[in-house]
Amino acid sequence: MRDGIVSDGVGEVQRGLRVRSPQDVRRVLVLRGGAIGDMMLTVPALAAIRRHWPAARIELAARSPAAALAKEGGLVDDVLSLESGELSRLFVGRIEPDPERAARFAGIEVAVNYLHDPDGRVSRHLAAAGVRGVMAGSPIVTEGHAVDHFLRVLGANGVPVEYGAAPRLEVPAPRVACGREWARALGGAAIVLHPGSGSARKNWPLGHFVSLARRLREKTSFRPVFCTGEADAALAREVAEGPEGFVLMSDVALPELAGRLVAAAAFVGNDGGITHLAAAAGAPVVALFGPTDPDTWGPRGDHVTRVVAAERSVDGLRRIRVDDVWSALMGRIGDRAGG
Repeated sequence: MRDGIVSDGVGEVQRGLRVRSPQDVRRVLVLRGGAIGDMMLTVPALAAIRRHWPAARIELAARSPAAALAKEGGLVDDVLSLESGELSRLFVGRIEPDPERAARFAGIEVAVNYLHDPDGRVSRHLAAAGVRGVMAGSPIVTEGHAVDHFLRVLGANGVPVEYGAAPRLEVPAPRVACGREWARALGGAAIVLHPGSGSARKNWPLGHFVSLARRLREKTSFRPVFCTGEADAALAREVAEGPEGFVLMSDVALPELAGRLVAAAAFVGNDGGITHLAAAAGAPVVALFGPTDPDTWGPRGDHVTRVVAAERSVDGLRRIRVDDVWSALMGRIGDRAGG
């Protein structure tokens, strides 16, 4: 390793940063691609960075709109777009001193690179721009839980981390108040059902969600509310055009949605970003898994129940019974289920 440069596959910060007081580090940059779920799985790493460098201004460069939640929750101070001209230049060009790039990254003492960067180009560009220490870790999880994978990069570089941590997102009080007002307007406590995930192979059949919603309406005082996003247009249309007349919450901005999830009595969803958001916000969650591995991708916390297919496949997911999900949900909401 050349003095002042940075990393291998795990990452190693320049030795000088290890011996300096964390209080002296004033600016940290984190680069993270991926979608909503990927961002939520990185929340414990962001929290560890905040704790270790309490005086630093932390900037998060990301693609997902969920990065705004990290800022609202106090985990980072600023959010940047990875598509911006300043940052996109990290992916191209010769790796050499560049006055413009050096000016853009002036003052950044630590960068944590969670981008897919197999040849180390981004990390080397950061070092060439004068970043004094770069930690690099692949976003591709090959062992253990994804949360611990992202923490491991920090732990290997002397940052205290809590392996096994559950992502916890602080939702600002005004967002929670708006969520509670939304819940009151429903005329009953909401059970939010999210039938999408961004990948059809991870989706429990919509008909099963409808059966679950029908049972909630018939047997409890809860209001089933279907939640869909921009990737779930077909599912939203089926719910909206169905004869049941269920409440549909579609394309709600993520900060507002986080407040509603805090106010909900429970959440049921597939292995997807909104399920991870619900868990991180603290809602009681029932998460359904078929072809994907819950030991790698499952939301964590004692408020989460995972319902895992007996056969780890798309067909196995489809065969999860409504009765099984109902039992898991009743286990979450307990005595409040009475009509």
